[in-house]
Amino acid sequence: MAIFDQSESEKEGRRRYFTAEVETLIILLVFPAIGHWLNPVDPLFVHSEFPWLIFATLLPALRYGFAYGFASAMLLIALLGAATHWQVLGIHNFPVKYSIGLLLSAMLAGEFVDLWIKREAQQRIVNSYQHMRLEEFTRSYHLLKVSHDRMEHRLAAGTVSLREALVGLRRRLMLSGVEEALTQETGGQILRLFADYVSIRVAAIYRTDETHKVLPDPIATLGQCRLGSNHEMVLQSVQRACLISVRDILDRKEAAAAGPLAVVPLIDVNDRIHGVLVIEDMLFLSMQEENLRLLAVLGGHIGDMVALAADRGGPDADGAQFFRETQRAILNRRQYGLPAMLVSTALPHGETGKEVEALLLRQRRGLDCVWVRGGDGGKTMLLLMPLTGTVEYEGYRKRIDHIIREHFGKTCEELDMWIVPREIKAKDTIDKLLTPYDDEKPKDIAAAAGI
Repeated sequence: MAIFDQSESEKEGRRRYFTAEVETLIILLVFPAIGHWLNPVDPLFVHSEFPWLIFATLLPALRYGFAYGFASAMLLIALLGAATHWQVLGIHNFPVKYSIGLLLSAMLAGEFVDLWIKREAQQRIVNSYQHMRLEEFTRSYHLLKVSHDRMEHRLAAGTVSLREALVGLRRRLMLSGVEEALTQETGGQILRLFADYVSIRVAAIYRTDETHKVLPDPIATLGQCRLGSNHEMVLQSVQRACLISVRDILDRKEAAAAGPLAVVPLIDVNDRIHGVLVIEDMLFLSMQEENLRLLAVLGGHIGDMVALAADRGGPDADGAQFFRETQRAILNRRQYGLPAMLVSTALPHGETGKEVEALLLRQRRGLDCVWVRGGDGGKTMLLLMPLTGTVEYEGYRKRIDHIIREHFGKTCEELDMWIVPREIKAKDTIDKLLTPYDDEKPKDIAAAAGI
């Protein structure tokens, strides 16, 4: 196509040059012919009151540029020279000034026409480029609009967010009336959560006892499960207390072909395995490092929820939950590099402190964990913000400052309210994180929380 366009442009250029040459010659012949018809004694208008022959050079110059105007002037000057030499056309002496006028007028007009043609070509190139960019932008815009509309339709007809699903699962586990939190009903909800967000198709959940032995009968299944709980990958996952996928046993082709795709332990921060998720089938594109890491993170969170539901009758349920969630945030930071923030807020005394506490509790997000400690002498609110970095915390801090100023008409400092953020690092421990916020030792905190 490019070669065809180039050949077409070359043909068009040759056609334009031929037309310009023919028109220039016609103009040069027409003006002397008209002069001979009007004034046979002086057909070149040399002795006329106005040099009409100048239009024979101006017209080619104004139409085609400097080269054609200059060539026309030189041909007319050559004609004047020949008429002077042979003493014809009423010319006896060579008209020097007349010839110089013809040449200068043609050169001046041709120079300006070339400048205009050059500018026109530049603008044409710029406009062509802008038109091309506009076409690309228009196509990209329409593709983006169609994609956005399809995404809106999918979100409108889709399930809730992963955070809302985890909050709902936590609520279901905490409100379950049975002694064992991992039941057939909660197991089915766990499988639906994994099916929605990690695209598993066939899977089963098996419960483990206190000795980490996998019980033979599944508590919940998704699809037609063919494998049992005694497969080598299941035993390795329980033994190592970590996720085992088919990638880890590629050197053993028989086990990889006859086994599950992945085994996810539901393990809490105290390395207690409450159950295992055996995945037999999932989307091929989901077998990526990022999705496998999400499987491991979800397994840890669900294990913490099951453990917290089992300890819901302890003396300090909020403290137990906060302690476990903080340990989980540290492990996620250390193993998977997931960010988290721990925010300590010293609340004001009296009724103002209660109002501030209620405001802060209403502003927490779904997965945020809060622990309010202290008594009438002064309260401290510890807020754990999982999956939150410093940039997200700045947005949270600005929102809190705006709400406090709007509600009380004062700043946090004027209310004697101090907010101290701390980003959880991979080298942090639960002792190091909680020690600056209370005079008690962390082990006493854990004991008070019933952990």
